[in-house]
Amino acid sequence: MNKGGKEYKTVTKLKYLWLTLDRELKRTNSTDKSSTKEILGLTKAGETLVVAQYIGQEWSLLDSLWSLKPENSNNKDSALLLTGPHMVKLVTGRKLDYEPKHVHKQTNERNFMTAIEFSADHPYGKAVALIDLKTGLLTLQEDWFALAGIVSAFIASKHLNKGRIK
Repeated sequence: MNKGGKEYKTVTKLKYLWLTLDRELKRTNSTDKSSTKEILGLTKAGETLVVAQYIGQEWSLLDSLWSLKPENSNNKDSALLLTGPHMVKLVTGRKLDYEPKHVHKQTNERNFMTAIEFSADHPYGKAVALIDLKTGLLTLQEDWFALAGIVSAFIASKHLNKGRIK
């Protein structure tokens, strides 16, 4: 998709990355409320993988390559902070490059999250993806965010609707 001279890639299903997520989270110990929760993936070969684990107060994604947690645990509307090879904030609504230019009909901005990368090159942030929580669509500007974005979108859609990250 080309919008205003910029290339955007849309990933609609995780299977395009040779991985599918279970629809339910698996608790590893159902008797303990602080037990570890897992998101499982399935490879093309049929092998089951742990894609993300909820440990303590945060999600560990992709063999601890990424960590996802609320930026401010006191505010349920706070951004989610995704740290790893890049520092990314997931904020509610369509922001920066994804902000609607012409609003003909009002859409619920709470159905969207913008992934914003902060770096030395972009100290004020650069939009790297838009997550549509209602449809599950992930629109990418950066390929490196694809898998971490899909897993983060899954976690956000399952848990932010309940007002919490866990």
